[in-house]
Amino acid sequence: MDTELSIRLLQAYAAGLAAQSMQHKVQSKVFASQGLVKLAEKYAGHATEEMGWVDKFIDRIIDLGGAARVEAAPEQTIYDDPVEFIEADLEVSEREVPNLGKATLAVAEDLTTFDLLKGYYQDEEEDMYWMQTQLGLIKVIGKQEWLIRQLYVNEKVFDRGAFRAPCFRGGRTGQQRYGKDLRFQGQRQQRRRS
Repeated sequence: MDTELSIRLLQAYAAGLAAQSMQHKVQSKVFASQGLVKLAEKYAGHATEEMGWVDKFIDRIIDLGGAARVEAAPEQTIYDDPVEFIEADLEVSEREVPNLGKATLAVAEDLTTFDLLKGYYQDEEEDMYWMQTQLGLIKVIGKQEWLIRQLYVNEKVFDRGAFRAPCFRGGRTGQQRYGKDLRFQGQRQQRRRS
């Protein structure tokens, strides 16, 4: 088993994935500000999931006796157009998923690292298929219809009044819209009754 190879690969994926996770988190905020709640939730969850993989990679590096490092990450592009973002993200996935497959096979003698990278590979492959499906759907139903579908959460139309963050660019929070902080409204009513 080549422990050094396992550590190098895990460190490279941990560093790259941490940067990608931050990009997805920021991109989620951009989508939320545009009212694209379904897409915002997808990428917020994706960012959290990616940091979970980073944690697993770091844990494995430490288990192998390596020293985990924080590395500088290249700047990540943030997109206003969700379709352009998915196209760019898919391009990265289609380029990197095969490389991840090769890296996974390279550590086949280190079964724990192999299983870890295999799980990550399967997750990334699933994400790649989701993006391909979304772009195919956009070709069939059109960009505007697809964007409308991103406004839905749990089959209900997005309720801007219940959303605390700005809903659209230049939008207002509940406090700005109604002149009061809605989070504490119920607590104040309970205190008055007491």
